[in-house]
Formats: sequence, C-alpha cells, structure tokens
Amino acid sequence: MGGNGGLNILPQKRWNVYNYENREKVKQDEEATAKEEQLKREQARKRDAESRLKLAALEPEDEKYKLGYGVAGKGVKLSWYMDKRISGNVDEKNGDEKLKVNKKSGGKKTVEESREERLKRERKEKERERALIVEKSRKDGGFS
Repeated sequence: MGGNGGLNILPQKRWNVYNYENREKVKQDEEATAKEEQLKREQARKRDAESRLKLAALEPEDEKYKLGYGVAGKGVKLSWYMDKRISGNVDEKNGDEKLKVNKKSGGKKTVEESREERLKRERKEKERERALIVEKSRKDGGFS
C-alpha cells in the first residue's frame, strides 16, 4: 500500500504548526504581545518621571519622608547625625537641647570639645541601656 511513506494526515489537522494560517496567527499574537509590552514600558516611564517630579517638588519639611521617616510621621525627631544642631547645653527639665552656635575657627570644634561631645553621647547611651535592662528585668521578673 504506499511504500515506506505511511499516512500523511498532518496537513489536515488544525494544530499543524507548519500550516501557513497557523504561522500567521502566531506572528500576529507575538506582534500584539510586543505592542502591549511596549505600552507597559512607556506607562512605567511616565509614572517614574512623574514621581521624580513630585520628589523634586517636596518641601524642606517633607525631606524627611525621602530619608525614611515617613512611616513615623512628620513629628519624628531626627537622629543626632541628621540634626543640624551642635550638641551643647541640655535643658534638664525637658531634656531638649538648646541651640549653641560655635563661632570660633570657622565652626570647627577643638579636640576637647569633640571629646566632651563623645563622652556625653556615650553616657546618654549607657543610661538608655541601663534603663532598658531594668525595664526588661521588671517584665521578666528578675535577671536570668
């Protein structure tokens, strides 16, 4: 019956990948997908540009939000290295630092002033640490 060729029924199947009509369908689908991806990329670029413009137009008070303070709110006190105050007199009642302007030698601190500032900061950290340990020991019912 037919030699060694066997039955050739592939051209009759609608899922035939070599059929001209099926190749055209695949080509059209790929083009449509490429257009959609291009539109998505353009929209993403526009959103990025708009967000950059918004960030550039932030007020100085809103600058904290870019630095990660937005979760806590605007009333968050900046950490000591972000604060523009020069460490100096501390009000004992409120614990607030008073502004102290260092006018000698163009605003540079002497070694002694830097050392004092560091020692004050270290004392403050030790006090905080002790307070946390005491608080934890109260909660746990003593040292373990």
